[in-house]
Amino acid sequence: MGLPEDWKVTRAELNELLETRPSARGHLVGFVAEYKLTKLYFNDPRIQSLRRYDQIVRSRAKSN
Repeated sequence: MGLPEDWKVTRAELNELLETRPSARGHLVGFVAEYKLTKLYFNDPRIQSLRRYDQIVRSRAKSN
């Protein structure tokens, strides 16, 4: 089983959620793009020394 089945969410419901919430759609597009880029290019033996940095570096966070 997959996530939609586990959550009991239909494909139509997922489509409706993404169509009516642009910010959620934007996040998902970003995640999918990163996933596909990793699968297509980062596993190529000609590409070396790539690093994925955490976008949120907690040590740099300003304390209020």
